[in-house]
Amino acid sequence: MSKQLYQKRKFTKKVFKLRKDEIEIFESSLGEEDEFSIDYLHLGVRTYKSNARDLHLQFIFLSLFLTQLGVLIYFLVAKWSILYLVVWSILSGLFLGLFLVTKFGAKKRTILLTGGERPIEFFQDQPSEMEVDTFIEETVSRIKKAYKAKYLKWEKSETIEAKKERVEWLKKMKIISEDEMNEIIEEIETKTFTPIGFMRK
Repeated sequence: MSKQLYQKRKFTKKVFKLRKDEIEIFESSLGEEDEFSIDYLHLGVRTYKSNARDLHLQFIFLSLFLTQLGVLIYFLVAKWSILYLVVWSILSGLFLGLFLVTKFGAKKRTILLTGGERPIEFFQDQPSEMEVDTFIEETVSRIKKAYKAKYLKWEKSETIEAKKERVEWLKKMKIISEDEMNEIIEEIETKTFTPIGFMRK
């Protein structure tokens, strides 16, 4: 299983690295960089696919176009030299073109990993859909393992009802399946439960 995923699209770069207890994330876009890590226990395992266009880039290019257009109009009114008019006409056309490309061009196809405190956004097809799906599957597997290791351990003083509520919560979080939930609850009720088998998955 891949433990690292490198993605790049237009002006944005993303690097994901799976560690023992967390995922490290590096992101850079238009000169801005951000590097941080998220504990698996702060993540969820639900996935959501989005095909929205990049509104952030559209706003930037439209702002630049309007700025250049305003300067061009000022030069026309002030009757500046033809060189200034040519340069600002070219710049205005360039930013208008970039705006139109980002608005009507390819959509920003992403996958969101949600359900926890912190969502993570992946590009759907960078470097390929198969590699992204494989990496997300491995990430989800590690998230589930972390939740099971923490929440399928019982204190001697815990009541059966408290244990069952925690198991039902794990099912609601999609950490365990309905069959797993029923099996664990059955073992809790018969007082023969041991989480070892589930922690190996």
